[in-house]
Amino acid sequence: MTRNLLFSLMLWLLEVILVASFVSDRWTRELQSAEDQMMIGYFGADKESQISKTAQRWFDRLFVTTGIRESVFRYFIPTERERQMSKGFEDVGRNDLFPFIESRLNVLWDTIFQMIKRLTTACIWFPYLAAALLPFVVDGLVRRKISQTNFDYPSPMA
Repeated sequence: MTRNLLFSLMLWLLEVILVASFVSDRWTRELQSAEDQMMIGYFGADKESQISKTAQRWFDRLFVTTGIRESVFRYFIPTERERQMSKGFEDVGRNDLFPFIESRLNVLWDTIFQMIKRLTTACIWFPYLAAALLPFVVDGLVRRKISQTNFDYPSPMA
């Protein structure tokens, strides 16, 4: 069990790294705006605004106010003070490596925000899902009772 969980987590981490390294930050923003336009067309501007605000509030509560987002950026990109303290390495990666890492981190955080926004959109459908799920549950229970009355159901005595 723990081996499968560890393997699944490693695959998920590999997927996150691949997405963050190969997906353009411009493309993720274009995708997000196209998805916003589709949501406006389907739900309307008011509901889309409500979904965006809720998703932003959840994202801020989980990652911004806790300092996780800022800590990840600080872990990979040195501050100006840290650059000045490293004599001889002040300008290493300033124009090429660290902007690339920052764009990859932006892709990562945009993807996480997009996942939260999609989760928020799915939460809108839960009341409808409960109403639609009730007939399926009743049907399943009825089919189970029917199968208990004939030889399809194994006997507890056997």
